[in-house]
Amino acid sequence: MIAIDAARGTKKWELSLATQNSGSQPNPTVVNGIVYVGTGTRLIAADANTGTIKWSYTPDSPMDLSNPAVVDNVLYTSSRSYVYAFDAGTGTRKWFTRISTRIDDWGSSPTVSNGNVYIYSYLGYAMAFDAATGAKKWEYRTDVKGIMAPFVNNGLLYAANAVID
Repeated sequence: MIAIDAARGTKKWELSLATQNSGSQPNPTVVNGIVYVGTGTRLIAADANTGTIKWSYTPDSPMDLSNPAVVDNVLYTSSRSYVYAFDAGTGTRKWFTRISTRIDDWGSSPTVSNGNVYIYSYLGYAMAFDAATGAKKWEYRTDVKGIMAPFVNNGLLYAANAVID
């Protein structure tokens, strides 16, 4: 991961993540001076100004498909099979919940709204989890497969996918 001064185009810091890339890398999320990023092997929180690692977490399954979301000092992310919640400051895991029992299904980047964490799974399931406990509230099966981060607005959950031949 690299931090570049946006005004000058000079490198501020660089951090080797020692990732196992499966072809897709998530985008980092920066909140309150901390940059959060999932690699193929772990979730990392680093000081946004210096790149110094503050904490890291190694999950049971790869975390290379999810952009973290941080709301009210709680970080939410998903790996291939689970959705997680962490204390954003300390990295202490608050809860984790299985997204799917199928090995060929995994979750999108989470969207957090109105006390819910929303995930869209590769096999076409839109899901809502309680943000405080991780309990699954509902699941809706669609005919659209693919990894797409859902978006919530005015009480509706949106997800879009593009297929290119």
